[in-house]
Amino acid sequence: MLNKTSTEEQAEVARVFKDVRERATGFDSASSKLDEFMTDLESEDDLE
Repeated sequence: MLNKTSTEEQAEVARVFKDVRERATGFDSASSKLDEFMTDLESEDDLE
């Protein structure tokens, strides 16, 4: 027996996925900024 999802449920799922994607994008951005910062610190250590 197939379970048909209502339009309301599909909209809720779409909202959750959108939220997760936005959070993941924010995390990727913060992560790459942290990587840049760590690289800068390492290159400063190399100068000493």
